[in-house]
Amino acid sequence: MAGNKKKGSAVGGIVIFIIVAALIGGLIFYNYYTGRLLLSDPSTIGNTAANLYNLGLFCESDGRIYFSNPNDDGVLYSMSTDLKDFKRLNEDYPRYINADEHYVYYSRMNNLKEKKAESVFTFYANGIFRLKKNSKDMKMLHNKPIGSLLVYQNRLFYQYYEQNLVNIRSMGIDGEDDKELIDDESVAVSAYNGRLYYNGFKSDHYLRSIDTAGGSSRVELDQNAYNAVVTSKGTFFIDTADHYHLMFNDGSATRTLVEEQVSSYNITPDGRYIYYQKDGSDSNGIYLYDTINGSSGMILAGDYKWLNIAGGYCFFYSYDGSTVYAHKAGEGLSYFNPPKLPAK
Repeated sequence: MAGNKKKGSAVGGIVIFIIVAALIGGLIFYNYYTGRLLLSDPSTIGNTAANLYNLGLFCESDGRIYFSNPNDDGVLYSMSTDLKDFKRLNEDYPRYINADEHYVYYSRMNNLKEKKAESVFTFYANGIFRLKKNSKDMKMLHNKPIGSLLVYQNRLFYQYYEQNLVNIRSMGIDGEDDKELIDDESVAVSAYNGRLYYNGFKSDHYLRSIDTAGGSSRVELDQNAYNAVVTSKGTFFIDTADHYHLMFNDGSATRTLVEEQVSSYNITPDGRYIYYQKDGSDSNGIYLYDTINGSSGMILAGDYKWLNIAGGYCFFYSYDGSTVYAHKAGEGLSYFNPPKLPAK
């Protein structure tokens, strides 16, 4: 009997050892997996240049739209591309939202919120933050106010402010290897074929580009190219020297698309439609330009801002920011009225 007791005790000890070892191994694996930085395809661009020129309030990625909810003090939400299945992600007030296959990135601007966040994780009112799509695992990558933000080639390109200094810096999505890229006060959010494009300010207002790895910049277009969007088809921009007309350059010649004063615009992913705000006349409003037949028509009269495109919709705000509209070509106009979900 004593032998059986010793044998049973030994077996029990082995079982306990195996269970403990498995738990420790699982914990090590979990910590490794959750802490491991996940890279995306280098060609992935976090958001469209046109969205980012309009503060990047909406961003489409993998069948979801990440956005700043106007009905919940601007905090970060997601929804399906048919404007359903709403989820409240956190308490942050985001601008310049970007996303790749693993993460959501944004500039936190909680100083603009009407109600201060109570979470200890929102101690810093501003900065660059990275959030896993499938969890609440959030990491602060930069803890000071910034301007524009673009994610491209697993790097962050952001507009840096420090007293009287403004420039464009670059760092890895892990927050490391932070360095100055462009000594200019521009917004640099248009990326194409390994280069970053921007409207120069210090020496001229021409369209310039620089390799994302650094080096010297070069002039791409000797015109005043404001909010330039560079695509495989060519470059769209507002010419500030030509009455703020909307222009297009195909690589060999520049032509006028809209012979009216344009303050902001956005382009559908297929390049067919251009939404723009017409200003400076008695017929101000949001217009839709069809690049196939060259026709243009008013969607809504008045003054609007922050045109963002996601899920096939163009979202735009009334001038005072109190009302948000959603328009889809072929389907018409509606109010965008997302729910306010309870904080978790």
